[in-house]
Amino acid sequence: MPRDALRRAFLDAHRWGDAESLPLAPDASFRRYLRLRRGDACAMLMDAPPPAEDAGAFVSLTRHLEAIGARVPAIYASDLDNGFLLLEDLGDQTFSRLLDEGHDPAALYRQAIGALTQIRRHPRAADIDAPAYTTERALAEANLLPDWYLPARLERPVDARAREQFRQVWESILGALPPLEPTLVLRDYHVDNLMVVRGECALLDYQDAVIGSPAYDLASLLEDARRDLPPALTDAMLRLYCEQNRDLDRRALHQHYAVWAAQRHCKVAGIFVRLWLRDGKDAYLRHLPRVMTLLQRHLHEVPLVPLREWLDDYLPEPGHSRFTASRVELLGYCMLGCSRHSR
Repeated sequence: MPRDALRRAFLDAHRWGDAESLPLAPDASFRRYLRLRRGDACAMLMDAPPPAEDAGAFVSLTRHLEAIGARVPAIYASDLDNGFLLLEDLGDQTFSRLLDEGHDPAALYRQAIGALTQIRRHPRAADIDAPAYTTERALAEANLLPDWYLPARLERPVDARAREQFRQVWESILGALPPLEPTLVLRDYHVDNLMVVRGECALLDYQDAVIGSPAYDLASLLEDARRDLPPALTDAMLRLYCEQNRDLDRRALHQHYAVWAAQRHCKVAGIFVRLWLRDGKDAYLRHLPRVMTLLQRHLHEVPLVPLREWLDDYLPEPGHSRFTASRVELLGYCMLGCSRHSR
């Protein structure tokens, strides 16, 4: 049955078939959202087509986050086989919108830090069947830089020697991290996925959560690929997080923060290029200068010296420069390199 027909059947079964629907702007995933209105009632339809998306993971994590006190959308109905969820409509007050409207950044980021601390300090935060953020998983994500970003910058495939060196660099960096008690990591914890709902900080887009370092979501929030943060605000929020989490070793947290921020920037740079070359979504290219600048800021840290040396060898300029070759040509370089790497 066509997906439109499946969606109509789901809405009809739950008495929303006659609702007015308004599509929301798509994000970087395969999910689509429809805002439903019927008189004074409203809801949100998540259309998460399997196998590209896993609506079941969203349901499981929503229930877990609700159980540990986080504000998440209520789930009214679900069809996991076909990837449909009927959710509470939390409104439009995303942190991004509020910041753009001139609301106090410090107040909003304090709320975000508080919500992150609340999750991390809950004794059952990591008590969920979520995948561990293993070294192999982290390496696979960091490899998006040589898989997608670097071939587009260099206008040629990245050779096997460079790829192997990159892998060894990240294995050494991750292997040298001091221990920190793992927690639930939401993965995309930034102002686009946070909302103010009746004064509370509400969460969105957490279905890819893992169990990993408490510094990851902190870096995701404060080193946002889509938004510039004043250094003074970043420093103040880092201090606030440390004050709220005094049981964490500060030196270890600082090292984790730098490493996971750098790993995330490598991943995001690759994702943004892949979204353009493979999926035809070029809106994210404008963020690449910021991503590469954020990456460069951490390369003076001792744990990341091997990464800096690798980038010095293979990246002609530290900052981002515009792509000049055609999308088709650059996609070919990326696919060629990936196919050689997978043999």
